[in-house]
Amino acid sequence: MDKDELTKWALANGWQMLANYPSLTKPSSPNEAIVRLVFKTTLVNLEIKKPIGKWEKVAGANYNKITPD
Repeated sequence: MDKDELTKWALANGWQMLANYPSLTKPSSPNEAIVRLVFKTTLVNLEIKKPIGKWEKVAGANYNKITPD
């Protein structure tokens, strides 16, 4: 997959674009992202927002290692 394919997949599966990142939100606060995908040149990172407001990377993979379910 590449960045565009991954973005298309995320948006088709309930993610939404917030601050230029495909993101998941809290049901009680749909305008606040709690999980996001951050695209780099050759890889994508999955980040989770900590309660203090800082983003923490929890996983990352090269685009060529990502396959849709």
